[in-house]
Amino acid sequence: MEGVYKKIEELEIFNITEKNKDNLIVTPCNSYYLKVQSKSEVKDISWDNCSGTPNERLTELSDYITSIIESYEEVKNLPVPEGAYL
Repeated sequence: MEGVYKKIEELEIFNITEKNKDNLIVTPCNSYYLKVQSKSEVKDISWDNCSGTPNERLTELSDYITSIIESYEEVKNLPVPEGAYL
């Protein structure tokens, strides 16, 4: 948790105001919602890649969190998926 919060501060995630500018439709589409609480301050952040490329800092944050999750042995030992969504 501490590492994620430091990454949020390092990337200045709370200062991002622009939205996706591309006129693309991306499939599969990923959407993200993050709620961060520091002492009494609460911030809600959400973004997706459904209609183009999100801000690079948001992509870096989601990649960082994903790498943490994928580093757990429990996740590494999950069976390989055999199906897919269309």
